[in-house]
Amino acid sequence: MESSKGTHGPEPASCRKKKPEGASFLEDVRTHIDEFLNASMEEHQSCLINTLQKMLGISKAKNAKNSFLGQESILDLKVTTSK
Repeated sequence: MESSKGTHGPEPASCRKKKPEGASFLEDVRTHIDEFLNASMEEHQSCLINTLQKMLGISKAKNAKNSFLGQESILDLKVTTSK
């Protein structure tokens, strides 16, 4: 089997192509669905990886900011025990 790595151009900056200006909500949804259905497996894979990396980056940045400011977790945890 041949490896398909490196045969394509650089990964897109966004998974979604630019939405048409002046499109209604339904036209935009229809276009988005068509793009999704017509995308190759490699496009889906790179989009998923990019999305997860962005989410992880945002999470790390927020944690770093909170630790820099000396803040702890905002969540209040309550522990209950049964008797």
